[in-house]
Amino acid sequence: MPRIIYKSAPELDEYVWWTTVSDGPVSGVLTRDQMHAYLLKETSMTADEVEERLQRTDEAGSSWESRTPMWDTEHYVDGEADLIPHRSICEYVRDLGRCAR
Repeated sequence: MPRIIYKSAPELDEYVWWTTVSDGPVSGVLTRDQMHAYLLKETSMTADEVEERLQRTDEAGSSWESRTPMWDTEHYVDGEADLIPHRSICEYVRDLGRCAR
């Protein structure tokens, strides 16, 4: 199942683990340290692999290997036809958590 890390903005310490299969979040909004620990626990990645993905995310807004900056892109989410701005990904995930309660 393809998964990617998104960071909403360069200046924020907000990360989300995302599935590209259903275009939705796998994790809640986490800090960099929390995401590092989460990925070590929930995946088969080594610490070096996790750090490499987080570094790409810090540089471009996502862990895609292309390193193409994502900050101004839009994304489909949860199989909807609607797009959300990249900078709103963490806000979107937080809103999902509030709706689920």
